[in-house]
Amino acid sequence: MLIDTLGADKSTYLRRWLPKLGLVYTPNSATHVRVAAWKGLDDAAVGNASLVPATIAGIILNRANDTDALVRGVALGADKQIGTAWSLEGQVQRRWTDRPFSNGFVQKYVSQHIDESRLALHWQPRVQSLNVMLAYDDEFFQYDPTSLPPNSVKMQHFRSTQLGLKWFASPQLTVKLGWSYNLLNATQASSDNNLTPIQLDVRQSFKQAEKSMSWHFNRIGSLDVGVRNANNTSFLYTDTDTLIPRFSQGLLAYAKVKLVW
Repeated sequence: MLIDTLGADKSTYLRRWLPKLGLVYTPNSATHVRVAAWKGLDDAAVGNASLVPATIAGIILNRANDTDALVRGVALGADKQIGTAWSLEGQVQRRWTDRPFSNGFVQKYVSQHIDESRLALHWQPRVQSLNVMLAYDDEFFQYDPTSLPPNSVKMQHFRSTQLGLKWFASPQLTVKLGWSYNLLNATQASSDNNLTPIQLDVRQSFKQAEKSMSWHFNRIGSLDVGVRNANNTSFLYTDTDTLIPRFSQGLLAYAKVKLVW
């Protein structure tokens, strides 16, 4: 539901229902198939094939920095246990959004769709304190080329091969090591010396290593600390989730505190 009303101060009040619906099918004890559909706010809206069966929320907006971008998404995912130590996991999803963009004279909405897929193989040996993961991510997004601002990315095809090691040192402490090799093919909107619009093809690759530690200090709180080191400090990759970026430019240290009631 979307209701727009214009008040005396010319503000726009938006009231939206944001449903999230999910279905889990279990043909046998070792296999799970998940289907989900959702609406959210901004292109980093939370949603994937692991959604709980159903949630719904009503949000009222009247903030200066709201993007007014309403996102629709669908996802399909599955996982299967192979033997006692191996499991296979896969997921595909698509998100659609129209983001507002102003060129100084008129406001337009830039259409965007994001396709994402992921395939991961997990190995957990009989020593239950260790987990190894090998994953391959394939991500594609494209903007409406008729409404692009200068020097923006028109199309992006991103592929990432990842290796991860997780060590459960204790029930409260987990140590993670990760490495990834990443390839990017993109088309960038630009202009020549005569301000004629042109398109530039970009191909880049970079590696990233990450070390992190998670400590659950009580039932409601946890602390995550980590460091990333990417060997490319000028890559063009645009994170589709700006709240939790997956990659950094150069060295990045971070800390996160989580409290849950």
